[in-house]
Amino acid sequence: MIILPHEEEDQPDDGKKEAEHAPAGAALLRLGRRVIGLVVRVIVIRCLVRLLRLLRLSPACRTLLVEHGLTERHARCLLRLEDEGERLTALRKAAEHRWNVAQTEQYVERRLAALQSAPPAGRRTYIIKDVRLFLNSVDRGLRLIRDAGVDAKTERQETEDEIVLTLHIPKQRRKEA
Repeated sequence: MIILPHEEEDQPDDGKKEAEHAPAGAALLRLGRRVIGLVVRVIVIRCLVRLLRLLRLSPACRTLLVEHGLTERHARCLLRLEDEGERLTALRKAAEHRWNVAQTEQYVERRLAALQSAPPAGRRTYIIKDVRLFLNSVDRGLRLIRDAGVDAKTERQETEDEIVLTLHIPKQRRKEA
């Protein structure tokens, strides 16, 4: 006789089924506790890592953050600025204008963009005494292009003052027979 789920309710309950499933239930409960324990550990570790990152801020920054009641998210946003002076300036502006985290992040984004577009002070100027190195690189690149099936050609003219290098690279690959 096949017992369907809805018919099972009509059967007399002798407690055997619960006894059969009790060890499996206990194992699931232990597994659940372990999983919950692991999840809690991961969450705690992540929180600690975030808080430890805040220790990279100078004592002056941390003091200003506390004095002006700014949040941990404000502080993490400031970590993107590498220069201590930039961090302090951003922090003072955020406190003065009572910026929320999104406004502070926008300011930091603008500062990072401005800092990247400005050329770094003291950039070195290299004096090239021998251009053969660069010409060899161009030749190596052309060989790679040719090996890929593109019929690239080069013309080289040397004058007293300069070397004129002309590259001819077709837009389509050569047809192989």
